[in-house]
Amino acid sequence: MIVWACENRGNGHVEQAWVFSREPAQPYNISALMKEAFARYNLTIPEMVKIDLAGCCRIYSSFDFDS
Repeated sequence: MIVWACENRGNGHVEQAWVFSREPAQPYNISALMKEAFARYNLTIPEMVKIDLAGCCRIYSSFDFDS
């Protein structure tokens, strides 16, 4: 899932985007998927920062979300 937001700030604006995945490891074709999604809505891909979430599954796998 790709989330894009634009916020007016004074005389300018700030664009932000987040790319979410169901798995900690991104799909091999994530760059192509991003380009396609942003192009579909005529958006410029902002500078992105990749965050490694590989260790997160171990942390939350035993968490009881129903409590």
